[in-house]
Amino acid sequence: MKYCLYSLACASLALAQSAENSASALLLPDLNGNSVLAAAYTANDGDRQQLTQSINGRTVPLQQTDSRVLSKGPNGQTTETLTRKYDPDGHLISTERTVVDQKKIPNGQVIHAIVYRSDLNGQMPESERRTIETQTQGTTTTTTTTGITISRPGLGGSFDVAEKRDPRHSFRR
Repeated sequence: MKYCLYSLACASLALAQSAENSASALLLPDLNGNSVLAAAYTANDGDRQQLTQSINGRTVPLQQTDSRVLSKGPNGQTTETLTRKYDPDGHLISTERTVVDQKKIPNGQVIHAIVYRSDLNGQMPESERRTIETQTQGTTTTTTTTGITISRPGLGGSFDVAEKRDPRHSFRR
């Protein structure tokens, strides 16, 4: 249990430091109680990579994430995140591309995210659409998420609402 919490702590630290150059490692005990490197995380200006050791002893990536801003304006921005997942031997398994469009509205913002996932043929069809609506109220900058909608392709190929949440959780910045 404590090793699971330790690995989650290392992963969250690696994500929190992704805006600057950073490296962190996950050490776990082996059968003899010696600490061994289980995974290494590197982050560099929005790019994040998780490395592990293969059965042959070489370092191979497990997951690599690249983020970049496509367009930025006064009313919002559009970012693209490319996530590559690898098998334990270091061969590419799948690729996921997420395009997030954030639009500012007078009382909050609307976030539209489109997720493209690679299939067996190497194509990247659209696999998910997300819409998140937030509202800002007053001068205390209280932000409330008013609606989350996730759509996935149905049997006919058109997108149907798969999840619809209405969380009334508030948080302060």
